[in-house]
Amino acid sequence: MRSRSFIFWVLLLVDVSPSGYVKTNEEENMQQIEKYSDMNVFVAVGDGVKTLIVMEGDSITLNTSVTEIKRDDTILWMFGDDEYIAKMNEAVGLYFISEGERFRDRLVLDNQTGSLTIKNIRTEHTGHYQLQIRSKSETTKRFNVTVRDLPKSNTAVIVILAVIVILALILAVILIVRFVICKKKASCCHKNATSTKREDANSTENTSLPLNPAGDSATN
Repeated sequence: MRSRSFIFWVLLLVDVSPSGYVKTNEEENMQQIEKYSDMNVFVAVGDGVKTLIVMEGDSITLNTSVTEIKRDDTILWMFGDDEYIAKMNEAVGLYFISEGERFRDRLVLDNQTGSLTIKNIRTEHTGHYQLQIRSKSETTKRFNVTVRDLPKSNTAVIVILAVIVILALILAVILIVRFVICKKKASCCHKNATSTKREDANSTENTSLPLNPAGDSATN
């Protein structure tokens, strides 16, 4: 966990936006830096835009900063400039969550606060998000989300080595079984050959005996 936190701080302090603009903690628009206590997300607030950096596979919540929305309030969440991904208005029974390929089964809209959670976030979810709260007046909030790839681990190497070891064991078992079978067959063949030789020897001895021993005795 400490190593991942260190990676997050490095990514936050030297962040390259999609446009290639490099932001550091020394710039004036980095007015506030905070860490969510319940997830590995780092936030920078400045110029009316909340920038969030999150690692791929984690969940992130875009907060409305509202304790409880009113019944007649309309909550609109947008991704990019024109894609509505979530809508809610309790008074008219409106509750919409995008089922598009990008966000399918990933969005959770809080009924009480209107906050939007993105589960199991991916790099394709990097971009600009906009919140509109329409009541007697209209409130707009903007979020810039950056999703970073997880550092490559040795998991794949370990899995490959494990598969190789298992295959080697299977091959060894097969060779041992074949060796035992061949040895048994060789033993059986040897026994059969010995038995055949004995039978041949007995047959030869029987052939060499006198054909008429009684006649010979009478002659004598």
